[in-house]
Formats: sequence, structure tokens, C-alpha cells
Amino acid sequence: RFPEAEGEESHPSLLLAPLSGSRPLGVLALECVGGQAAADVEEFERLCGRVAEFLARSIEGQVDESELSRRSALLGSLADIAGRIMTTHDPEALLSETLGALRSLFPEALVTARIRGEGGGFLFRSASEGSDQEHQRALEFESTLARRAVESRREITSQGLPPEELRRVIAEHGVSAYAFIPVRIDEDVAGVLGVLRPASLRGTEPAPGMSRLDVQTLRKLTLYVSLAMENAKRAGARPERTIEDPLTGLLAIGGFDARVEEEVKRAERYRERFLLTVLAVTDFDRLADQNGSAWGESFQKEFAQALRRNVREVDAVARIGEGRFAVLSPASDKDGGAFLRRLESLLAQLAAVRALPNPDAVHLSGRQFYFPDEIATGGELLSLVRTAA
Repeated sequence: RFPEAEGEESHPSLLLAPLSGSRPLGVLALECVGGQAAADVEEFERLCGRVAEFLARSIEGQVDESELSRRSALLGSLADIAGRIMTTHDPEALLSETLGALRSLFPEALVTARIRGEGGGFLFRSASEGSDQEHQRALEFESTLARRAVESRREITSQGLPPEELRRVIAEHGVSAYAFIPVRIDEDVAGVLGVLRPASLRGTEPAPGMSRLDVQTLRKLTLYVSLAMENAKRAGARPERTIEDPLTGLLAIGGFDARVEEEVKRAERYRERFLLTVLAVTDFDRLADQNGSAWGESFQKEFAQALRRNVREVDAVARIGEGRFAVLSPASDKDGGAFLRRLESLLAQLAAVRALPNPDAVHLSGRQFYFPDEIATGGELLSLVRTAA
């Protein structure tokens, strides 16, 4: 602040307000022209503070071309990572895949992975590009944060830390930013993934913080790990008659309802989306009456097998009625109807369809629902499963 000309009342004519978001962004300088009363000066200072906060939020909300490029690269990496992680059942193998994924996504950071093993304890691995001394120093801080994440069952990040607290973390632990996200199975914590960015050396550019994109990426990877662990749990359990459809071996409606409820909880926990596809063979009852019940059963068995071959291992597939099926696709985006078109083309290849006098009479209809963008609650989604298509 600078006073007015000599001899005049010493009110500030220039006010500097820091632009502070998840990291220092700059300084806002505003000049007050003309003499003002003390009350006006106080109001001017409050106004400058609000303007600075608004500008900081606006700057952080903007995504420049480099950020878009980075987002595209991360999405490509995650698509490749998902296939490897979500089909891994052995805890040690899952831990190795997870650590490798963390290193590829956050190459300059200390990354850590904890996954509950078969004995009930946590398996642990870490990796970083820094020296052994820096690694050990950061690990001491890491163990405290990981324990807090497990005990609280909540995400712990440096986003939103007061500047003085962040400066203390940098000085004491050599860490400029961090994020820890627990792996949750139902209400239990089955692991935790962590990322710690090292502080910059004195005299160099400030180290980057943990952006929203970074946290979203870590959150999505944690989701993949939880899916892999739940798949392993289901693979080791004997299927109950109440959840398995005896005709096709797919999930029955009761088992599918349970999977949808699980996925709704997971989507809300990790702020993730999933896709639900409901399929129906057009006029199936009429086709079954014309061609006999044996044909109807044979067709549904064949279609169920084709459906299984055209989904990921992590997807849940169910027969929810006569000639009606559903597919739950975790961590999936809309595909513009490509999945429905692919299944429609498969109908003509089924032996049960080729044997009909008029194979062109068999058609497939379907609808896709995107949670939570299109359907707000799990109850509404379950209701649509029974009535859609």
C-alpha cells in the first residue's frame, strides 16, 4: 500500500491481494483514486478480497490446451490400466499392477499402495524417483497420512490446506502436495493408494500441487482396484441358487439387483459413473409360442453365451425375464449405442435364429442408462431395469 501525497491523510491508494488457490497464482493490484474515508477504505479492502477469490477460482477452473492434452493422455493410460487391474485376482499380482499403474500416472512422485492380503494384514509397496534419503523421509509422513485415511475411511488431500500449514509440511517432510484415497469394499477399507509430490529445491520453480485432475485420476484407479478385489471375492464364493439363473448361468434378477446396489454405492463413494444396458428380444413371447418352448430355451442359452463373450470380465450380466437381459458396466462412458448395435448383429449368427424359416423376424431392442447423470437414485434405476426395453 502507498499513501497519498505528503500532507494528506494516510489512506492506502494501492491495495495488493494475493490470488491463492490450490497453489499461489499471482497478485491482484487495485488502485483507489481520490480521497476516501476510513469506512470506505475498509469496504474497498473487503471488495478487493472478494474479487481476488473470484479470480483465483476462475483461473483454476480454466483448462488450457496443455491440460486438455494431459487429460487425454491420462484417459488413454487409464483405459489400458483398467483391463490389467480389474481382471487381476491374486493380491500380490494386484499390488504389483497397481504400483506400476501409479508410477505411470505419477512418474515424478512418491507412490504407495496398500492392499489387504489373504491373511488380513496389508501388503505394501512404494516407489519414487528421488534419493533413498528423500524416499525414507517422505515415507515417514506417508505412514501417518495412510493410517488417517484407513481410520477415517475418507480421502485425505493437500487441496485446500491453509498456506501456513502447507509451508510447514514442505519444511518438515519435503512434500509439496499429497492425496490418499482408501479402497473400500462395502463398509470395510481393503487398502489405500497414495501419491506424494516432492517439494522443489531452493531457487527452482515451485513444485506442482495436486490438481483436481490428479485426484480424479487417483480416485478412478482406486475404483479399479476395488472392483478387482470384489471380483476375486465373488470368484472364491459358491454361487447361490437365488442369485444365479438356472437356464443360462447368468445372474438372476435378485443377484443383479444386489450388484446394482453395490455399484451405486461405489459410484457415489468414488464420484464415478457407470452404464446400465437393458435388452429385450422383440415379441419374444410370440416367437416362443410359434417355435416352441425348447426353441425359446435354446435361443436364450445361446444369446447368453454371446453376451458373455462381448463384455468385460468385470461387467455383470443377468437374465431378468423371458427374452430380457441386462448388463452393468462399471467405470464406463456412453458408447453412442455401439454395444447395442454389436449385439443386434450377433443375433443373425446364432444357430437358433438361423434355423428359423424367417430369421429376419428376430430383433433386439434396448436402452442404456448413465448413472448418476441420467438417473439420480439407485431405487429409480432398479425400477427401470424391470420396465425398460
